[in-house]
Amino acid sequence: SIVDSIRYTFHCPSNPRYKVDNVPDRDWIKHVQESWTPIVTRESKFVLRFPWHEDKLVMQACQNMEREKMQEAMAKQFSSGVKREGAVVHFESNEDDPMTGVIDLLAKQKTREYVQIQLEGGIAFGTGEHPTTQLCLDWVRDKVEEQLENDYGDNSINFIDYGAGSGVLGIAAAAVVRDFNQSKRRSKKEPGATKSINAVGVEIDADAIHIANNNAKMNQVEMVNYLPTLDSLDGESLSVVMRAIQKKRNKALKS
Repeated sequence: SIVDSIRYTFHCPSNPRYKVDNVPDRDWIKHVQESWTPIVTRESKFVLRFPWHEDKLVMQACQNMEREKMQEAMAKQFSSGVKREGAVVHFESNEDDPMTGVIDLLAKQKTREYVQIQLEGGIAFGTGEHPTTQLCLDWVRDKVEEQLENDYGDNSINFIDYGAGSGVLGIAAAAVVRDFNQSKRRSKKEPGATKSINAVGVEIDADAIHIANNNAKMNQVEMVNYLPTLDSLDGESLSVVMRAIQKKRNKALKS
């Protein structure tokens, strides 16, 4: 029996204690998928969704995030509490904690639209759940938008995602540029010149390269992931160099 095999393998003096639990008969794939909700990043406003996520569920996740941020902003502004006088409620603002930073942050986020990214992670790292991935996504959006908003005389952005995994960071950068161009085309006031991005993913895992290329295709962005030789990167001018794990961001996690 299995118990005897365990006993002899691990040289146990007697059979180990065990109990038998009944496992319910259910669709376990569907059960796991239902527990895996869309991932929404707070600052950068990326929405990472998976093929089984319906639009209604994605919208609900975005609404929940906006509600949470608004509640936190209100809590900071009125951290001293409230006073009730009859039917009138007076909010007491916290004078020691000015709202300037909070207001600036909310104003910046208000101008941002949510950027959706669909992923089929598979065995590749980078589904958006890990805090380092979310911090890197914040950094990606800030840097790419900085490139888009400032005219450096070049309408093209070169972006390399070193250790691409699922390709989420490079895809995120390309998606920001894609949505920026779409917004420009819709705008009658500021049509402007469109921007382009050359997103490249570097990986040592062949399976991850395959998954990342499929994810890029699924999101309709141009990103090529490959296993390069050292000579293949010589002479390239890169606007943004992205590492999946940044020392600076890791320090922020520890603090």
